[in-house]
Amino acid sequence: MRAMKDRNQPVMRTRDNHYTENACKAYIFTAITLESIINEFIWMNASDMSSAKHLVAEIQDLEIRRKYILVPLLFGVETYDKGAQPFQDFEALIRLRNDLVHYRMKDYGEKEGPRHLQRLRDAGVLLAKRPSGERIWLSDVSTFRGALWACRVMHEMKVKFCELFSSHKQAHFMCMLLNSFPPPPDLEEEYAALCSRYPPTKHDSRVGRDEYGETCG
Repeated sequence: MRAMKDRNQPVMRTRDNHYTENACKAYIFTAITLESIINEFIWMNASDMSSAKHLVAEIQDLEIRRKYILVPLLFGVETYDKGAQPFQDFEALIRLRNDLVHYRMKDYGEKEGPRHLQRLRDAGVLLAKRPSGERIWLSDVSTFRGALWACRVMHEMKVKFCELFSSHKQAHFMCMLLNSFPPPPDLEEEYAALCSRYPPTKHDSRVGRDEYGETCG
C-alpha cells in the first residue's frame, strides 16, 4: 500500500500513524466506488421497481447515504441500521469526503476543521490535534490509518449490501461485487516493523517538525 510506504519519507510520524498525501485520494475514491455500486444496482434492477418506476430517476439523484437506506426498502429487504456499523463509519467517510470536495474554510476555520472529525481522532484514525493548533486540519486527516480505514469502510459496506440482497435474483452481481473488491490486506505486522525502523519524528532537519507537526526550534 503506497500510503504505508510514505512512512520512510520526511513526513510527520507518530508511534502508529504518519502523514501521507494518498489519504485524501482514498477518502474520495472509496466514496465514489460506493456510489457507483448503488447506482449500478439501481440501473440493473429498474424494471423490477414496478411500484416505484417513476422514482428511479429521483432515487439516482439522492444523496448517497439516503440511497443506501432507501434502495433495500424499495426491494422489500432489510436495510442498514443507521445507528450501527458499518453505516456509522460510512456516514463519517461521506461527511469527510464532502468536507474535502466542498471545502468551506469559513464555516469552521482552517486549523480547527469540522467538529465531526473528533470521533475519528478518538479512534486513532487521524493525527491528534496539537493544543496550540499550529497544524491545519487537512494535515490531520492525511494519514496512513485514514487511508486504511476508508478502504475497510468500503469493504464492510459492500459485504453488508451483499448480505441484504443475498436472496435477490441478481446473485451474479453480488458475486462480481465481492470478487471485484477484495478486503484490505492485514498490514499491522508489516507496519509495526516499518514503525520500528522509522520512529516518531522528534526533530527532522529535512522538515523541521516534531511528531505533532509543530516547528522545532
